Amino acid sequence: MKSLKSKNSASGEKVLAQLSQDLMAEFPKIKGFSKRNLELIRQWYIFWNQDVAITQQAVAQLVLIPWGHNQALPENLKSSLPSVEEIEQELARELDDN
Repeated sequence: MKSLKSKNSASGEKVLAQLSQDLMAEFPKIKGFSKRNLELIRQWYIFWNQDVAITQQAVAQLVLIPWGHNQALPENLKSSLPSVEEIEQELARELDDN
């Protein structure tokens, strides 16, 4: 018998797959509703929606970060909520890699 966590995970995967299909059908001219992109959006939301408050200054600086870098941050940073310095270091590493 599957554990409750794996059942929820499996049903969550089905929900994302169905949501992806529904959004693509409803908005055929808009790109970005793939299942993988919805997973990244969810991951990004969970990462940045922690109980620790982000100051307005940090939020204002996040606007300057391209979306692709925002996608990479939750996957690449180890701490639960990075400082602005950690974000800048990660961006520098991303730019060096490209």
